[in-house]
Amino acid sequence: MANKKVQGVTSRAPQRETHATERTAVAVLAEWINEIIRTESIELGFADTEVTSFSKYPDLIIKRSPRDKKVVCLLEAKRPPFPVDYDKDDARRKAVEVKAPYFCTTNFQELWWFDTKAVANNEDDLEQVVHRYSLSNILDVEY
Repeated sequence: MANKKVQGVTSRAPQRETHATERTAVAVLAEWINEIIRTESIELGFADTEVTSFSKYPDLIIKRSPRDKKVVCLLEAKRPPFPVDYDKDDARRKAVEVKAPYFCTTNFQELWWFDTKAVANNEDDLEQVVHRYSLSNILDVEY
């Protein structure tokens, strides 16, 4: 065991390796989204993670504008190898709860953008998916 001294305190706890998690990857994704919103001057609020006003936390939300509390889109993420639409039902329920017109699901390889009303009304798949994005070919969120 390593003895580690931090501000006068000695610890005999073993040093542990750190690992990137799904939350880590979502935070990076939020940074990317916010950078695009800033540099492209898109009239949206910024992406935010760990929002607590929900019965279940969404992984990420985007508000309609910087000062608006209304959510325009929320996102649920799963690590590869989960399918991109693995959390579709959970994301839809959360989007309906906050009246968000859109929601997304991602596995960090792909991102699918859904129309909440079309999914809630069980419309044809072509009507439900607004757009599908290819993000990467990563096999794990570890970096």
